Amino acid sequence: MTRHVRLRLAAFLLALPVLGIGCIGSPFAPTTSSGLAVDSTAFLHPFLTPSQKFEIQYLNTMIDRYTADIAVARLGQEKAVHRALDSLSTALVDSESAAIDTMTAMLARLGVAHRPGAVAGMDTRLAGSTGAAFETAILEDMVRRQTANAALSQQVLPRASDRGISALARHNLNAENARVALMQSWLCEWYGQCGGVGFPLPGRS
Repeated sequence: MTRHVRLRLAAFLLALPVLGIGCIGSPFAPTTSSGLAVDSTAFLHPFLTPSQKFEIQYLNTMIDRYTADIAVARLGQEKAVHRALDSLSTALVDSESAAIDTMTAMLARLGVAHRPGAVAGMDTRLAGSTGAAFETAILEDMVRRQTANAALSQQVLPRASDRGISALARHNLNAENARVALMQSWLCEWYGQCGGVGFPLPGRS
């Protein structure tokens, strides 16, 4: 059986609603300690390698996280006081939208369609706040999101077998780390919050 046929068969099996069991990235799928959706349907695609399964989980998870990031960044475009935050929000929407397109195409190359999953909800302070209160809330929210994204991207580097996915994870990691450092500097400079937010910053790659 050729690799092409194996991937086509895997894609067909993944689409089957077998016994109501959640698939990779489904809204009901639990997550692992790494932040990836648990692959509860591994037995449905036996022809994919462990590296390919991990890559699929990473791509699915990051598409969901970037979609949530974009929703937060659009609020930054609407309500930011500082022009620098407005510009960063616009850049994040553009770059992560492009990354979603790239990751969706990568999933298609593996013969798998994106399966939406659950992600962290938006900070409740964002909807009703303005001015300094809004900027503090959105910077804290985005720092946490970007730090978690960077941690996940970092896990992919030693495990990915696909050079394109490895390069994407490296690009994501560096971009996410840069955004975290920049937003933490703004929290310190603008609002006196100089102790850092959220998680330790993963190492650069």
